Amino acid sequence: MLQYITALSAAREPVCLYDDRETPAKFRFGKIMYANETELLLYEISRYGAFDGLSLLQTANVYRIEKNGQYQERMKILMQ
Repeated sequence: MLQYITALSAAREPVCLYDDRETPAKFRFGKIMYANETELLLYEISRYGAFDGLSLLQTANVYRIEKNGQYQERMKILMQ
């Protein structure tokens, strides 16, 4: 998973990132700016397509990443 996360960081592609197993329907949307084996920095984007802050997350907590889905495609339009 770490190699995939670092590849996404290099590509700066927007992704849906799931890091809370207690609420599996909740995700974060943004671009991974930096990642290593312990932490990652996520440039978060709001549902309106605007900057929503930076989050420092534990890499080990990430259990699912979605890329190129319907949500991401819609958000790309908003972000233009």
